[in-house]
Amino acid sequence: MQISTHQLAKGTKFETPYYIIKGNSVGNTVMITAGVQGDETANILAAKKLLDLLQKDILHIENGMLIIVPIVNQIAYKRRIRDIPDLNRTFLRKPNQAASHPLSAALFQLTKQFNPEWYIDLHEARGIFRSVSSFTSTSKQHAMSAIQI
Repeated sequence: MQISTHQLAKGTKFETPYYIIKGNSVGNTVMITAGVQGDETANILAAKKLLDLLQKDILHIENGMLIIVPIVNQIAYKRRIRDIPDLNRTFLRKPNQAASHPLSAALFQLTKQFNPEWYIDLHEARGIFRSVSSFTSTSKQHAMSAIQI
C-alpha cells in the first residue's frame, strides 16, 4: 500500500491537501470528501481518523485506490462557518456548465481525473434522527466491496 500527499486548488488561497492511497493491486477507485461546509466538523474528524488508521497501517487497502480530501473548504473550516462560500451551492448544476467557484472547479477536475466508481461526500446531520431502512446489509456489502479493507 502506498500513500501520497497532493494539493487541491494548488497555488490558490483555497489550497488544501488530499491523499491517494493505492492498494497492492488494481481495483476500483473510491473518493471520500469531507469539510465542504466548515461548520460541519464530525465528518472531517471521520475522514482524518480513516486517514490516520491507514497511515499507521492499522487499516490496509488491498485492492484499488482511495482518495481522501479531509477538509475541502479550509477557509470556512478555520472560521467554523458554512460559507466562504457554501460550496454545496457552487457545484455543476447542468452538463457542460462551469462550477461557480475555483475550489468546486478543482474538486470537479480531481473527480474527472480519477473517475471513481464510488464518491462519498461526508456531511453532518443536525437534529434529524431516523433509521435508514433502505441501507440494507446487501448494499453495505456492495459498498465495502468497492475497496477491500
